[in-house]
Amino acid sequence: MTEHKQSVVKASIGMPVYNGGRYVQRALDSLLAQTFRDFELIISDNASTDDTKEICEEYERTDPRIRYIRQNKNLGPIRNFDFVLNQAKGEYFMWAAHDDMWDSRFLDMMMKEFEKSKQSTVAIGCEAQYTVGMIEKSFFREGAVFYDALLESGVERVSYMLSHAYGNLFYSLYKRRSLFLDGISILSATPRISLNELPLFIPVAFQGSWKIIPEVLFYKETTPPTYTQARWEIVGGWLPFGGIRHFVSGIFYGLKYHVLTLIDVYRAIDMLNVPLSARMKLQLQSLSGLLGHFILCLLHYKKKNIASYTRLNDE
Repeated sequence: MTEHKQSVVKASIGMPVYNGGRYVQRALDSLLAQTFRDFELIISDNASTDDTKEICEEYERTDPRIRYIRQNKNLGPIRNFDFVLNQAKGEYFMWAAHDDMWDSRFLDMMMKEFEKSKQSTVAIGCEAQYTVGMIEKSFFREGAVFYDALLESGVERVSYMLSHAYGNLFYSLYKRRSLFLDGISILSATPRISLNELPLFIPVAFQGSWKIIPEVLFYKETTPPTYTQARWEIVGGWLPFGGIRHFVSGIFYGLKYHVLTLIDVYRAIDMLNVPLSARMKLQLQSLSGLLGHFILCLLHYKKKNIASYTRLNDE
């Protein structure tokens, strides 16, 4: 590890990585090409077995903003994401997946949006363009419901998040303080048994507004099934069946996924400093929402969102 002289930075980027040799170079190039340059980049290698170490060490040698840390053993995804957050020093923070890519204006646009927004704004993101094997898929707008969702009440914001959350909100730029409660990171504050992002979104949204810029500045690498699911969540219609065996196994997987998510969501709501009546109302909403979503997944159908469908096909 090289010596780093930079101690005070405006933003911190945390990149957890495991066996990212295929994509990590592309991700690092897009981050280092940011027009906003006052940031540190913390890479936590989760004991990769491919050439991730050699690639990252070479980048660290050429740019003093990069700090590469190799874990002695695999921490698991949540602890690795938590590790980079706890290493960060910047006023602002973002997570960066090793297989994604960012427009060179991403950080600059987020920073300018924070300057224009109310002090109560704690997180800002943008629309994402999905890619599979680095090839762009048909675009659809996930973030439209967060373009102007400026609610004053913390309980209202959490309720809104329970109704409208989606995965790519995770890759927003945050005020780093919003990711900590009493000095403990949100990822460490309660035990986590699911990989769902909603338990993290809840305490952040309770603290302030979350805004999405209606412009694509982020390119999310994913798999065909994940893209299909994400598109269906917004656009609706029929979700493709994968055969009887896939359907049956999906019932058990889906039930487990939704139950574990519900437990984590309840724990996140319990952390909020709100009256018991408000807490129970939020928990009932989360139960209703997750149960409804599970049923829709079983049916493989949800009502088509004509507005999203039209925008998708007009792109």
